[in-house]
Amino acid sequence: MLFISSSIWAQKELDEKQRQQIIEKIIENKEGGADYTDLQDQLDLFLQNPLDINLCSIEQLRLLSILNELQIEAIINHRKKYGKFIEIQELQVIDIIPQSTLYTLIPFISIDRANVNIPSFKKMLKYSRHDIINLYQQQVQENEGQRRRIKNDTFDKPYYEGNSLRSVLRYKMSYKNYFSIGFTGEKDAGEQFGQGINKRGFDFNSAYIYIGERKYIKKLVIGDFNLMLAQGLTFGSGLSFGKSAMVTNVKRNNNGIRPYRSVNENEFLRGIGTTLAFGRTVLTVFASKKKIDGNINGDTLIGEDQSFTSIISSGLHRTKAEIVDKQTISQTLAGGRIAYKLKKLEIGASYAIIHFDQPLLKDLKPYNMYSFSGTTDKKAGIDYTWNYKNMMVFGETSKNLNGGWATINSILISLSQNLDYISVIRSYDKNFKPVLCNGWGENGQNENEQGWYNAISARFKKGFSFNAYFDIYRSPWLRYQINQPGTSGHDYLLELGYSPSKTFTGYIRLRSETKPLANTTEDYFKEITNYTRHSIRTNLQVKISRNLNMKSRLEISQWSSTSQQTQKGIICFQDFDWKSSTGKISITSRITMFDIDGFYSRIYSYEDDMIYTYSVPMFLNRGTRVFILSKIKIRRNVDLWFKIAHTQYKNISTIGSGLDQILVPYKTDIKLQLRISLGKKS
Repeated sequence: MLFISSSIWAQKELDEKQRQQIIEKIIENKEGGADYTDLQDQLDLFLQNPLDINLCSIEQLRLLSILNELQIEAIINHRKKYGKFIEIQELQVIDIIPQSTLYTLIPFISIDRANVNIPSFKKMLKYSRHDIINLYQQQVQENEGQRRRIKNDTFDKPYYEGNSLRSVLRYKMSYKNYFSIGFTGEKDAGEQFGQGINKRGFDFNSAYIYIGERKYIKKLVIGDFNLMLAQGLTFGSGLSFGKSAMVTNVKRNNNGIRPYRSVNENEFLRGIGTTLAFGRTVLTVFASKKKIDGNINGDTLIGEDQSFTSIISSGLHRTKAEIVDKQTISQTLAGGRIAYKLKKLEIGASYAIIHFDQPLLKDLKPYNMYSFSGTTDKKAGIDYTWNYKNMMVFGETSKNLNGGWATINSILISLSQNLDYISVIRSYDKNFKPVLCNGWGENGQNENEQGWYNAISARFKKGFSFNAYFDIYRSPWLRYQINQPGTSGHDYLLELGYSPSKTFTGYIRLRSETKPLANTTEDYFKEITNYTRHSIRTNLQVKISRNLNMKSRLEISQWSSTSQQTQKGIICFQDFDWKSSTGKISITSRITMFDIDGFYSRIYSYEDDMIYTYSVPMFLNRGTRVFILSKIKIRRNVDLWFKIAHTQYKNISTIGSGLDQILVPYKTDIKLQLRISLGKKS
């Protein structure tokens, strides 16, 4: 070990670019709309307080979302077999972890030689870190909803009740992973602040108290939190990820209870949740009750029974119609999981009950025939994880107590030190009712789906790698706008990567999917046709100097069907990422050019953004987009971010529709964020 050397073991700094790259790798196949704040917050926690690889647990390594299950197991086994790591360099002898993964992992881990004991509450309070973050976001161009309010053109017309400013206030008091208190307040653009229905301030308010890593109490959250039980089939709330270029990272690893720090106003729990450990037995229990938004039927003023047709997840309360739907449904949840851990085997059993104060009655459509209706949903499930040498088998089977079954089973094998293989088989009955479920799958709803996923990850000499997956799936019953049963689809990804050093990374990726084409006419006798969408991407990232990085990308997409005209799309962008020698100023800029024929050939692209914010714009039509993001360290404990993004279209005269319509072919967004961090070092 004395003679092992590598350029990656230089003194490491808190590298926020690493966090951005991990997020992009995980979410780049997602089509916008999701909230990635939880993931950002977790990665930032480990940047500020790197994991001690001599003390960290399997669950903590999973939270990084960098390593697959076999790589995590290899680190733990190496520690058990050879004792504590003396230097981080020892990770290089674990063959199953490629060099490129180590580059990504290093900023988030450490070796702390200090004597580590569970800190007292007095010490945690004394040495806690305090973060105050204030974000302001403004769209420069006036949309129709704002124009009507400003011009007083509101007679018998919907309009936005509040101004166009979006603001978010966050406060977090924390001591490593042992203790934290947090508050989040948000006002969306168009919502009122300090007046109307929000006379007390923000439209959305969230808070929590978290205690972790005590003797018996592994996690305790009072207030707002998210929760994943096992593989998410019996119960799962919050964000989780599907297929990505990290092809073997399929296992749900959200580690049960976690504090809620995001601004999605419906997809979280409000109450109390805890995880207790007694030797080999681990118990998680939770209870929650809160109001959520929904479309209500019936009028109590004239004696009608109330029901709701759907849950509204946008969290927007800008117009009178949106305000009427705010917090109209009371949702009560309770449940838990008990697990028993042996040396190589873990077995768990879960139960969850969800109750609404009024019945859910969806539209009478054939595809809704087996969907959940009524006021109460109950599920029970069992799960397992078994490790044997270079193999891991895991899965979950859940029964809807007034419906069908859902099961997912996987095997992950390290065929050699340079080749991993995973196979996932899933079967979700058409009458399985996935209320607050978050299992892995194709359609986002764990119902009416059967599928088989296979993937390999190979590493070669001289920095080459190859990742691929193929997934085939079928829907036994009808789906929304798919008016025939038994439709099927498939998709695959092929990626060839090249990363010979920390200063150069490149890949070329081909992705293809074939699915049934939606029928918008509700003609149940019309033949279902398929569409195919291909995309190919080349991506190069080069470290030009100590202070300058560049990234270039070209992506082409094509959508085709026998019944509609072919659509094509292309985007290319160039990034420049510069940091001053002192590290006090950093600037990231990008210019993107795009030419997209239509909605079906649209392309999404992740953009660097401020901490706890994210941007995944959808590119459509023809034009250019430019953004500049700067971070200035004003003082040791004060950071200021500024971002301006401008999109100019060449083939359209207006942007958007309805109240969001802008009557010019360009749009400019401005963000300003300030973070103040206070606290003593222990």
